Amino acid sequence: MEGQEQMREDEAPLREEVTQETTTNQGQRMTMGESSDVFDKRRATLVVPDLVLVVSLDIILLRLIVPAVAVDGDAAAVQNNVPKLYTDGILVVVQVNYFSCGGVAIAVYFNHVVADAAAAANFIQSWAAIASGGNNSMDAIYNATSIFPPQNLQLPVKDLWGRIFEKCNSVVEVISKRFTFHDTNISAIRERIRNGKSLDSPTRFEAISALILGAMTADQSRDREDFKTTNVAFFPVNLQKRMNPPLPKRYIGNICLGTMAKWSTEEVIDYKILAGKLHESIASMDDNYIRKLNEDAGHFLNGLISLDEENNKLNLIFQTSFCRFPLYDADFGWGKPKWVSIVMKYSNTIILSDTCNGDGIEAWVGLPKEDMAKFENNPDILAYASFNQSIL
Repeated sequence: MEGQEQMREDEAPLREEVTQETTTNQGQRMTMGESSDVFDKRRATLVVPDLVLVVSLDIILLRLIVPAVAVDGDAAAVQNNVPKLYTDGILVVVQVNYFSCGGVAIAVYFNHVVADAAAAANFIQSWAAIASGGNNSMDAIYNATSIFPPQNLQLPVKDLWGRIFEKCNSVVEVISKRFTFHDTNISAIRERIRNGKSLDSPTRFEAISALILGAMTADQSRDREDFKTTNVAFFPVNLQKRMNPPLPKRYIGNICLGTMAKWSTEEVIDYKILAGKLHESIASMDDNYIRKLNEDAGHFLNGLISLDEENNKLNLIFQTSFCRFPLYDADFGWGKPKWVSIVMKYSNTIILSDTCNGDGIEAWVGLPKEDMAKFENNPDILAYASFNQSIL
C-alpha cells in the first residue's frame, strides 16, 4: 500500500513504457513493451473505512484489488474471459488501484516460469527505482538460466506438478486468514524449541512453520473420511546463498528448489521435532547437492513422481516464505509501502511474509472451513498469534 494526499493520472510514473492501449470493462488495460504483459488501471471508489476493511479483514475483499488472471484448469476464470497466465504466454500482470482517500495499491501477478519470489522482488525494486527517477545501475541483473540452463527432461513435469497441486483447488470451501506473529512471540517460540534434541537454534522460519504445521495437523483422526497416513510439508528453498560461492543477489528467473519434510499422521510430534525436520530438509540443499542436480535432475524428478504416486495417501501442505526479500524497499516516489502481502486462496497452504517493521511475521493460512475453525482455536495459535491485525 502506498499513501499520499492526491494522485492525478499525469503524476503517476507507472506506465512510461506503454506502447499500446485497449479499453476493457475493467478500465484501461495496456499491453506493455513487445510482449503480451498486461497493465490494468482501476480507480476504486472506496472511502477510508472501506480501505481498512480491504487490507485487514478478508482475503475476498483483498482479491478485489489484484489482477483477474486464470491459471491452467481454472474453468470459471477462463469462462469469464480473463487473461490466461500460461496458455496466453503472459509473463506479468499489473493492476494499479487509486482510492478516493488518496491511497494507492499496486498489485503484481508473476508467471512463475520467469520469476521466483526473489526475482519478483528484484523486478519490483528495479521498477520502483526507474519510476521514481532513481539510479538503478548499481548492480547487474543476471539471467538465472545462464547458471541453471534448461534441461531436456523426458517426463511430463508440468502434468506432474498439476496433479500434485490439484488438491489445493479441489476443496469446495477454503478459508484463508492472516495471522501476525510479533517479534516478542517469535522469540518465545524459538526459545521454546531451542535446546531440543532435534535443533539447538531454530530460525524464524523454522520456528513459525513448526508451530503452524503442528496446529494444522493436531487433529487427524482415523474416523475422518479423508484420513491420510503421512503429512508432507513441501516448500521451496532459495539457492542463492547455498552455493559456493554464493550466486548473484539480483537475477531474473528461478533459483529455488522444492524440498519436503515428512512425518506420520499417527505420530505424536512436538514443535522441536518438526523444526528439526524442516532444518534437515533445508540443510540437505548444500552446494554439492545443487551442483549434482544441475548435472542430472533425476533425483528431484523421482521425488515428484513419488509424491504423485502416493498423492491419495498424503496430507500435502504447501508453504513458502517471502521473508527477508526487499519488498518494503520499493519506493515509487510516494514513500515506501505501508503493507506488502501475498494474496492466494488455496487449501493446505502457508505463506509467510515480513511485517512492515521487519521484526514480525505475517502468515496467510488456507484450510478447509471445518479445519480452519479448529486451527484458529488451537491453544498455541491463540497464545502466540494476533488475528487479522489492521496495518493502517
